[in-house]
Amino acid sequence: MDRIDKIITKESKISPSESLRGLLINSMSNQEEIGPPKGYYYLTSLCNPVQDFLKRIYPKIKQKTNPEQEKTRVRGNKIHRFAEIWIQNMDKFFSSESNLDGFFIGIRTTGRIDAKVDNHILEFKSKKRLPFDINEIIERYPHDLEQLAFYSVIDPSCSNENYLIFISQDIKQEMKVFKITTKNKEEIIKILKQRINLLDGAQKKHVPAEKLGKCRFCNEYECVFLEKDLCVWKNNYFPCGVLDFIKIEEDHEFKKKLSFAKSQWNKKSELFRINDLISARGVLYCNSLEKMEDDWTEPIEKTLAKDYASNITFNFIKQHGEKISEVPSPKIKEIKKHKLWLRLKTSKDVKGKIAPYVVGASLTNNEWYLRYPPSYKVMELGLVCAIYGKSKGYVFEYLPNLDVKFRAYEVSFESPEKIVKEINRILNILQLNDINKFKELPLCPDFFCKNCSIKEYCDKETNKLS
Repeated sequence: MDRIDKIITKESKISPSESLRGLLINSMSNQEEIGPPKGYYYLTSLCNPVQDFLKRIYPKIKQKTNPEQEKTRVRGNKIHRFAEIWIQNMDKFFSSESNLDGFFIGIRTTGRIDAKVDNHILEFKSKKRLPFDINEIIERYPHDLEQLAFYSVIDPSCSNENYLIFISQDIKQEMKVFKITTKNKEEIIKILKQRINLLDGAQKKHVPAEKLGKCRFCNEYECVFLEKDLCVWKNNYFPCGVLDFIKIEEDHEFKKKLSFAKSQWNKKSELFRINDLISARGVLYCNSLEKMEDDWTEPIEKTLAKDYASNITFNFIKQHGEKISEVPSPKIKEIKKHKLWLRLKTSKDVKGKIAPYVVGASLTNNEWYLRYPPSYKVMELGLVCAIYGKSKGYVFEYLPNLDVKFRAYEVSFESPEKIVKEINRILNILQLNDINKFKELPLCPDFFCKNCSIKEYCDKETNKLS
């Protein structure tokens, strides 16, 4: 079985475009201050600051996970993907997996909401069992309450009433829905700023690290930091910081609406992403055997660079390309025929003309990197172009630590229909969720294999074919 990157890139013709790059650089308002803001934190880190602190000062120490924890995480990921499909059947569905930036209220944080319906934020939490009542949520899941409250103050367009939705991980996937009403945004914003100041101060040693509070996921029997005698937070009391500024109530009416939307789901279709196509073997293995990939989090500096590059490029195409009015819906007709969806980013003008492009970022300072185009992005663009039935698209890459700052490529694909055929074949196998089909999926790109958690299994299955 060939590698997925070879299947796609052999159909491609790549042309560096200095004129396009020059236009992009010249379109930026202030070339002296090119780059994203510094010192940001993930919003979820502010709900459990000690965890973020430990990851930053001990980056090589990884927490242990047992098989039961792995299963719980995999099931949770599945349920989140299912929930994204359910909510698209709701009235006034607005978006899912949307980014939020605290920049608008002067706070260095970025986050991603699960969904938005009629300006209400929906946050899904899958649990092995549903909480009994509000008191149990306050005691066991204060970080979930804080997360939704924080979202509500950094999203200037959302309602004061938002929803925390617990879903059981059993086959019934039962739900409990709680309406969280924000009563005092100013006080919640103060808490966000305090958490950021604490993390800043602890890293610079201006503030005793002990003030960060106990880890919200503390497990003294399995914590590697306790084992290495690096934890000084075990006995710290860390209550829900936003409790006095929100109102919590169970909402049976909203649960009915969500349950009805869920009932429209055929229980077979699933939401797949570009990365799922590129690493299809890992997806099938994790879904069918309930194993989990390594616990890997992208450095926030890389995330900010990617978001910055995406915004710059989108504005550039609005200025120099077709007039763009919207980002197209993630439901693509060619994929919808199979009751499968892909989430894609591209541009679309008012007449429906589509100009596919992808954006990447690299923090490398190695000029050797400039000798080759970003193969991963060419592969991603090939999938986007194929699904839209286009033979040409663009790759833009942001390189903040090199003098060139941006690279631009025009990429043509000789036979998009061949790529579409391969996409549909992969998606059909993933939908079957049968581990016996593992060998029928293409191999992942080499750079996906370095620290892959299923490498031993994959190598064994691949060698059976040779």
